[in-house]
Amino acid sequence: MIAQSSVANDLLTRLDVVAYREIMVRAVEQPLALGVNLATAGEKIEFCWFPTSGLVSIIALDAEGGEAEVGMIGREGIVNLPVVLGDDCSALRVMVQVVGSAIRVEASAVRAVMAHHPAARALFLAYVQVFTIQVATSAIAYARYAIDKRLARWILMCGDRVGDSNIGLTHEALSIMLGVRRASVTVAVSNLAKTGAIIARRSHIAIANRPRLLRLCASGYGLPEREYVRLIGVQAA
Repeated sequence: MIAQSSVANDLLTRLDVVAYREIMVRAVEQPLALGVNLATAGEKIEFCWFPTSGLVSIIALDAEGGEAEVGMIGREGIVNLPVVLGDDCSALRVMVQVVGSAIRVEASAVRAVMAHHPAARALFLAYVQVFTIQVATSAIAYARYAIDKRLARWILMCGDRVGDSNIGLTHEALSIMLGVRRASVTVAVSNLAKTGAIIARRSHIAIANRPRLLRLCASGYGLPEREYVRLIGVQAA
């Protein structure tokens, strides 16, 4: 069992010792391979995942097969939130967007810990609230922001959750994350690179000047991150 003091997931580190042991006794460490689905729309959820590195995208799909990312989860959270809310089915696609690793736990084990440990239940529900705020601010970004500003916001959010300024993101992945055509992503990446905010290479983006990215985002970035600190009590990874 991984020592709680060294586990690289913020929610797991916040559990009390007994709840942590009950979670981990049925846990398995697994790699997160690029493009792997951790949940499929309309199918039963068997597992929850606590990422320790990498990034997971929550993707909404329309009837014509179009898709767009509505949220992202990294080391700060738990993947497959319907389980926390008492459901056992996903309405959305959940896909690994940046390779990494995670602690995989049976959904039934998460439900049992929540039932027996009120503090764990409160912690996981607080994260659901943070994620709901993230989705709400993403809706504003889709509706009101130019692509360059949306891209700057997503790069900052990805960097926060990956815990690194160097992010492995293809233009195809970014087109899903931003809900735009790949050609539009190429233009937006080029525009941000010209400002010196990022360094863009094939399948790779590096944050070169975070303050400049923050200025480009203006008020578009930061609310979910501040709410994480308020509700969870620690800065998101």
